Amino acid sequence: LQSSQFYDALKGHGVPCRLVVLPFEGHRYAARESVMHVIWETDRWLQKYCASNSSSTLIKFSGER
Repeated sequence: LQSSQFYDALKGHGVPCRLVVLPFEGHRYAARESVMHVIWETDRWLQKYCASNSSSTLIKFSGER
């Protein structure tokens, strides 16, 4: 609930943001897939907003092309 409210507030102010809700997970991620997805999302964000070189390689997980 707080996540949705925070997301709505950011969007309402025109802040580029993304809300990712992982199924069957709370504040601590238990499933390996969930942890890997959080790492992937974090890497995407860092590459987009912090990387000085846009041709940097993103983390690739097995099965991703």
